[in-house]
Amino acid sequence: MRFDPKAIDDLLYEHEGRTIDFKKKHYAILSSAPKAGDAHRAKGEFLKDIVAFANSADDAHIIIGADPTQRDESGRVKVLGDPLPDFDEAQLQSLVNDNVNRPIRFEYSLVNVKGGQLGIFRIPKQERPIYLKQDVGHIKGNLCYCRQGGRTVSIPPDELIDSAKKEAIAANRPAATIEFGDQATRETGTTAKLLSRLLRTAPSASSEGPVALEKFRNNQTGLGVARKADQTKVEAFVTQQRKLSPLGIRVENIGAHTLEHARLSLSFAAFSDIGAGLEVVEEYKLLERPVSFMFIPPAISESNVSVTKVPLGWEVTVHVGRVVPHQDFWSDPFWIGAKTHLIVPVRARLVADGLSPPIEQELTIEIETESAPLDAEVRAFRAEEKKW
Repeated sequence: MRFDPKAIDDLLYEHEGRTIDFKKKHYAILSSAPKAGDAHRAKGEFLKDIVAFANSADDAHIIIGADPTQRDESGRVKVLGDPLPDFDEAQLQSLVNDNVNRPIRFEYSLVNVKGGQLGIFRIPKQERPIYLKQDVGHIKGNLCYCRQGGRTVSIPPDELIDSAKKEAIAANRPAATIEFGDQATRETGTTAKLLSRLLRTAPSASSEGPVALEKFRNNQTGLGVARKADQTKVEAFVTQQRKLSPLGIRVENIGAHTLEHARLSLSFAAFSDIGAGLEVVEEYKLLERPVSFMFIPPAISESNVSVTKVPLGWEVTVHVGRVVPHQDFWSDPFWIGAKTHLIVPVRARLVADGLSPPIEQELTIEIETESAPLDAEVRAFRAEEKKW
């Protein structure tokens, strides 16, 4: 994009703050030959600045080639006039968006003004929060960098969400926040930490071990009167219960308009190393609890959550429905576990009547795993069963 030189010149009379920053020299990561060992650190500084201004509530600019400590009598910042390199904007976009939780919209161009040439980054107002997915150099990941006055500070993503709530209400537009949530405890957050206990059998054990889970699934008869639970059923049930953890979603309407016919989709990253080790189960598909007395299984109730297996990943759909302003929605739980330690990025996308564009939110699930003996867990289950 070609920026309007007059508009850029007008910015030279501004002072550094929440939406503008002046830099004497270009970022070292963008130079033709950064010094050995400096490139990763410089990359972190560049990404921190882009993220900080993307988290601003207004359009923002980073101006390269100007010294804010020197101004003429009119108050105009001194343009240094040093030659600046031109860059492929697509490469800059790739550099940024490979490292952040959601794509950042920005533009870069060289602009000739009185006194010389400037490099201009324009970062428009956009969906927040935005943060680095991992550490880059000395810049920490999973923190929101934002501008306070003329400096950059870091805050947790949840704090920026609270700020966005107030702005949405003031702007009188449809808006919502999306978080993981447990309705019983009222705990919410953009990151869920879960534990999968993977049960192992002793080499001499007669039990079929983990394969019992799959065999029981294949032989399960569904509704009906259950007979005395045999060892295979108990092992299958305990293996699944220890591996999977419940997880729910909370949607809060923070705008001034009712969300009608709202639907939320959760897309789990379809990487082979994640999709192969991840398991997501709707609650009604969990194995029935085996007990040692006759009982009639409860009827399967309808859930507002559905789970679909897709190539190398999972899709979870939450039927939210109608949410009036200042109210929230809590989903039914779905169950999730993994065979190995995983950090799973989840993209949440909320659509509703009159909501354009859809609201998107990046969430994260971190699953730790630990091993435990199957026979000990079965004994614990048997002891618990006696209390029924």
